[in-house]
Amino acid sequence: MKQFMESNINFHFDETYWNICNYDAIDGDYRKNVHLPETKAVDFVGIYQQNSIVFFEVKSFRGYGNQTNVQSRLNNSMEELSTEIARKVRDTVAVIAGLNRTVKHNPFWRETEAILSDSNDIGKPIMVIAWVEEDHSKQNKTEMVTRLNKLKQRLSWLTSAVYIENVKEQYFKFEGFEANL
Repeated sequence: MKQFMESNINFHFDETYWNICNYDAIDGDYRKNVHLPETKAVDFVGIYQQNSIVFFEVKSFRGYGNQTNVQSRLNNSMEELSTEIARKVRDTVAVIAGLNRTVKHNPFWRETEAILSDSNDIGKPIMVIAWVEEDHSKQNKTEMVTRLNKLKQRLSWLTSAVYIENVKEQYFKFEGFEANL
């Protein structure tokens, strides 16, 4: 079982189902070869059941919901936050492709790139999970659908399998995965 803490949320990945990487902890040789100062990445990249890529971006606004800057990031259907998450996914995909061409062999990143390249196969989906924790866990249904559609629009170049999750309301269930506060 691999465990990571991100934004005070515990994530547990059963290695029977997952090959997971905390992007911030990747090999130093890879990180020093990324020469793009404005490049950002998602928090976790996972290979699920050996045939799907899952990008996880975690945002926790618990305890900060009354701050003006947090409210602006979550208002307007998460317009600003959707753009930020989509850019992180875009940058992560670019870095995976670039590193596999310029840096020593790394089995995880090679497998990730192979699945990304093969993703037109129906059995090899690409998924994006935006893990967004807020002070109030229940959003009204219309607002949640609007937020999700905004994020899907931003990521339509890559996938339509986009989900917004949180600890209390996990809509998409993965085997071998748990998250808790």
